[in-house]
Amino acid sequence: MARTRLKGAERKASIIAVAKRLFARAGYHGVSVDEIAREVGVSPAILYQHYRSKETLYQDVLSEMSCRRDSYRDAIFAGPTDFASLLTRMTVRFVRSMLDDPDYIRIELLSALDGTAAAQHVFGNRWRHFTDYIRYEIEEAAQRGERPVADVDAVCLLFRGMVRELVYARAVLGEEPYCRGDVDAQVGTLVSMFMRALGLAQAVSQ
Repeated sequence: MARTRLKGAERKASIIAVAKRLFARAGYHGVSVDEIAREVGVSPAILYQHYRSKETLYQDVLSEMSCRRDSYRDAIFAGPTDFASLLTRMTVRFVRSMLDDPDYIRIELLSALDGTAAAQHVFGNRWRHFTDYIRYEIEEAAQRGERPVADVDAVCLLFRGMVRELVYARAVLGEEPYCRGDVDAQVGTLVSMFMRALGLAQAVSQ
C-alpha cells in the first residue's frame, strides 16, 4: 500500500506529536533524531527538511505546549472574587488542564533533570499567573494590617509544591487515594490549607 503523502503543515504536526510522546517517555537526551523519524515513518533526511536539529524540534514541541497555556479570564469572572475563591478556580483549571495532558507533566519532570534552558523557561512561566496573583494578595493583606509581611517567595513555593504534588500523584504516580478523589474538592482542600498557613482563613466558595 502506498504511503499517503502529507502536506508540509500536516507532516510537521505529526512530527511534533510523535516527538512530544517520545520526549515525555525518555527526555530530551534520551531520544535520537533517528528514533523520532522511525516512529513518524520517514527517513531522518525528511525530518531534517522540517527541523535542522533535534534542539529546534524540541523547542517547537515546547512552543506548541506553551501556546495552549490556560486563560484564566473565565475563572476570574465565574464567581466570588475573594482571594481564596479566585485562587481555587484558577487552580482547578490549571490542574485539570495538566491532567488532560500527562505528556506535558512528564516533559516538565524530565526537563528539570535534563537542564534544558528552553524547557525551564516555558515551565517556569506557567506558574507566573499564580505567583503574581499570590504576591499581590499578600501585599494587599499586609497593607490592610491583616498579617505581617511574609516571605512571599517561600509562600509561592509552598503553593507550587502542593499543586505539583497533587498533579504528580494523579497523573504520573497513579496513587490510588488521590486518583479516586474529586479534583475540585482536592484543590479546594489544598487552597483552604494554604490560606490557613498564611493566617488568612477565608472560606472557599467557587
